[in-house]
Amino acid sequence: MGLAQFIELLTIYLLWTIFLFSPLVTLFTIFLLSWFWSLSMTATLCFIYGCWIYFDRYTDSQGGRWSDWFRRLPIIKPFVNYFPIKLIKTEDLDPNRNYIFGFHPHGAFSFGALGNFATDTTHFSSLFPNIRPHLMLLHLQFLFPFTREILLKLGACCVSKESCEYFLSGKSGQGHALVIIIGGAREM
Repeated sequence: MGLAQFIELLTIYLLWTIFLFSPLVTLFTIFLLSWFWSLSMTATLCFIYGCWIYFDRYTDSQGGRWSDWFRRLPIIKPFVNYFPIKLIKTEDLDPNRNYIFGFHPHGAFSFGALGNFATDTTHFSSLFPNIRPHLMLLHLQFLFPFTREILLKLGACCVSKESCEYFLSGKSGQGHALVIIIGGAREM
């Protein structure tokens, strides 16, 4: 195993751990903070973050916190190269319209959808200029602190009726592509 393959494997392991074990990572972090700080300091920090989540509760339905910088982080390239994930353009899209993309198969973690539409490693922005893809995920994904902030920075949104209507009605402007991952537990 070469260094490049080792880095790809390490990246997959890190991302898989963050997304799969986010509730445990959150509890472990709270435990560590309580151990090194006082319990009251940790409770205060959790309360402040809880208030932030409450006041920011509609962000996952209204476009996330899109960050081009975050979508192009160097850690993402080994992730995309590991599988390998490719994006093939077959049609030009008008940036003055909004779109719904269906992604299939769902699989256990939908890493293909994450690599293609939540990052820019497969060059979505150059293939489809002025189109902004939003990976539409279950609301459950936005309940855990670490994954919530990562997904919002990647432009992911909740796949609810309200969220889809927000984009398709033009309230957020034009040039959005909602990527809905079809399938789930029933297909496995």
